[in-house]
Amino acid sequence: MKSFKDLQENLKRNVDGFPIVSVSLLGDTAAQFLAKAICGEGVDRGFRTDLFEAEYNQVERQVLDQSSDLYQFNARYCVVFQSTQKLLSQYS
Repeated sequence: MKSFKDLQENLKRNVDGFPIVSVSLLGDTAAQFLAKAICGEGVDRGFRTDLFEAEYNQVERQVLDQSSDLYQFNARYCVVFQSTQKLLSQYS
């Protein structure tokens, strides 16, 4: 398994000829490190990642509003990053 540092180093590589994969990232906590890791892993697998990162704690709004930036971006893949601590405090 690659370390975060390795994935970050991938972001410096030339990806001009790589196919583009669109990914959206929604999270209820800060997800900047996850965004970098996703893009770095994409380079490792031979893809250039076009990433839409929703604003902090906007998961429900982005998913439920069909006119939101999430639907406008029209990503092939969507990653939902939910904090277990927030889920526990909300539903327990």
